[in-house]
Amino acid sequence: MVALMGEQLPAIPTSLERNHAFLQWFDDGIFSGDLKLVKPDPAIYTAATQRFNLQGQSTIFIDDNLPNVQAAQAHGWRAVHLPSPELLKSKLSEEIGRLPI
Repeated sequence: MVALMGEQLPAIPTSLERNHAFLQWFDDGIFSGDLKLVKPDPAIYTAATQRFNLQGQSTIFIDDNLPNVQAAQAHGWRAVHLPSPELLKSKLSEEIGRLPI
């Protein structure tokens, strides 16, 4: 499962999907505009856990905002602070290698 957690108004994800092909890589998404919740509110992580049936340490959360990363860690997820998109490939490879099998 590859999911997106974004902070958009409800109509924006649909518009983004039409204009950015990479969004097709995601199976699903949670958007703050739909839930009336924003990161780092713990409730948005709970909503994602329930909606996607996520399992704590088998979940990798990536964000450029450190408080969001810390909130995901507090929720029991593996979380990566990624202030630079150039680091995504190496950081994601590292984390995937650490996942429990």
